[in-house]
Amino acid sequence: MSLLSTMNRLTTKKKWSSAIDDMLRQVVDEGFAFYVCGERRDPVVLVAAYYWKSYVDLLTITEPDRVTAARAVREPGFDVFGPRKVVWAYGNEAEPTLRALLNLTHPDHPDHPTCPHEPPRLMIVPAHLQRPMTFKAPDSWKVQNRVQRLESALASDLASMEAAGLLTREEGPLWSGQGGFVLPSGAPDGVV
Repeated sequence: MSLLSTMNRLTTKKKWSSAIDDMLRQVVDEGFAFYVCGERRDPVVLVAAYYWKSYVDLLTITEPDRVTAARAVREPGFDVFGPRKVVWAYGNEAEPTLRALLNLTHPDHPDHPTCPHEPPRLMIVPAHLQRPMTFKAPDSWKVQNRVQRLESALASDLASMEAAGLLTREEGPLWSGQGGFVLPSGAPDGVV
């Protein structure tokens, strides 16, 4: 199953730009799993999911102008078609939504949102639309691409924040086994 050909079938009313095609390829290359709902020749919903330890990054496409992305809280019995809580969500046209998803920070980043809230209704895929469903697991060699890219960005951001005095080094483990970082005492709210 080709993601782009599936997208072309799902979005026959509107031709997407090459920039959107490139971002969809990046979603594939970052190791997302894909759930295509509906008949192979007539898909109705596409959900892409990337699984972190405590979160799941989701992309839900129902129409060319109904594209939603979220970072959902990964709970026991997690359902990609109906997440119960999200810490971040964005919905808009395809291009800004894909850009927002691809620019989302690593879950360990100090700026990562942590307050759970209800997901946007557009993300909920009703049961009657979920079948038939085709699942495409990511290529095993692609699964680490997103982690590596976001860990590299996280390390760079932490170094910049420390250099600017926004974080101080503290002994202890962090995501990569380096010393941990904390806000300096007396730092104003909203600095990070």
